[in-house]
Amino acid sequence: MLMKKDARFAAAYSRAEVRTIDGAPLALLSRITGTRSARRVTGVDLTSDLIDLAAEQGLRVALVGGADGRVEEAARRLAVSHPRLGRVFTASPAMGFSIGDDDDRQLVSDLAEFRPDIVIVCLGAPRQEMWIDEHKHRFPGCVLVGAGGTIDFLSGAAARAPKICQRSGTEALWRLSTEFPRLWRRYLVRDIGFLAQFPVVVGGYAAARVGVAPSVRAHPSGSAGGRSEGATRRCGVCVVPSDDRAC
Repeated sequence: MLMKKDARFAAAYSRAEVRTIDGAPLALLSRITGTRSARRVTGVDLTSDLIDLAAEQGLRVALVGGADGRVEEAARRLAVSHPRLGRVFTASPAMGFSIGDDDDRQLVSDLAEFRPDIVIVCLGAPRQEMWIDEHKHRFPGCVLVGAGGTIDFLSGAAARAPKICQRSGTEALWRLSTEFPRLWRRYLVRDIGFLAQFPVVVGGYAAARVGVAPSVRAHPSGSAGGRSEGATRRCGVCVVPSDDRAC
């Protein structure tokens, strides 16, 4: 929903080498429309796996973002839970900083001097994606991950939803109920448009399955393309005969 309004964000996102689904509704929509292996991968779960890998292989980790004091507390906790991890670089840019300003250039310089293998960037969307896109050339061979509020979870400032909510795909509802003043606008105003599109996308997919192939104009993405899979041409939403360019 943000990318529809922010061309810079959309461009940065399109240049990412790996994109994961951090949202149960999108994972569900992907499975319904043919991507059976689609599953949710949260920033905190991905970060936890990368931290485990870094400790095993002696990789250097950096944490960027979070409110004052939280990133340092996250690093302290990681040192306790992963004694083989080594020193973790930490930085917490001031609220409202601008990408490319003096403070940001100093941060990038300090980070480059540290020579990290993994950088967990928790600046929130769309800033973290644009920050990574702007600076990734400074860190060849390094993995930079946009991980949202992960530092809050690592530091203990925020708690994960109960396991039953995580497994059932209702973690967003739990977060909304516990952090309503901060999150209501995101979930109830910004993201409600996605839920409105849900039946349209599912209906288009169902129509394609029974042989009523949608045109490019009707396609949810508004563009042609896709990839061939056997006798079908699949874009993740439509499934039509491979010689049909509607997808």
